[in-house]
Amino acid sequence: MVELAYAALKNRPIIFCDSVDTLRDQQGEVQLKSKLNEAIAGYPLIATSQNQLIEALILTFTTYPQRAVVTLAKEAITHALRLTDCIDLSQNTNFLGLPGYPHFKTTFEQMVLALSTLQPGTDFP
Repeated sequence: MVELAYAALKNRPIIFCDSVDTLRDQQGEVQLKSKLNEAIAGYPLIATSQNQLIEALILTFTTYPQRAVVTLAKEAITHALRLTDCIDLSQNTNFLGLPGYPHFKTTFEQMVLALSTLQPGTDFP
């Protein structure tokens, strides 16, 4: 749920595969708030608050325009592949890096570029 909250906060496309009702009905508000606070403290590169993340989650389950709700894995894959048509891999990704690892952003972006050029039957370097 924490990752989902951050994705919604940053307006990233979200694909729910037969999971909206299960996620919406989950109990444990206190546990969720605790995990959100832990994420906020541990990943300060995205400035946010617990309330902003909870609001993003609420919108995700109600009117979030960047979501797709499908029931079959094949539909989720098809939708995800359609999304890749709009991604410009010639620019930097939106990945901010990891606290304490200053070079990881560059490594991540190099790996994304290498993966994007793979052809069927080739090995990842």
